[in-house]
Amino acid sequence: MQNASGRLIIAGTRFLHDIPILVAEAVALRDGLQAAFDTGLPHLQIEGDNRIVIQAVKSEIRTPWRTHILAQDIRNLLSQFMSPSI
Repeated sequence: MQNASGRLIIAGTRFLHDIPILVAEAVALRDGLQAAFDTGLPHLQIEGDNRIVIQAVKSEIRTPWRTHILAQDIRNLLSQFMSPSI
């Protein structure tokens, strides 16, 4: 996670064994949002390269249940921030 100047604020890793890439991308977004919330950041601009995850979070498409539940978690986390953009 970086600030507006590109300075690193927080970074993390997580071992996800044998899961589909779509689920891994959604987990990474959810974990990043949780870290931002825990850090107390009020504003977010989210950038991602997985269009399916982004569309699922924006409720533009419906995804399989594992990703659907993660997208719901992500939307719930996003509601905790002031005007987040994706």
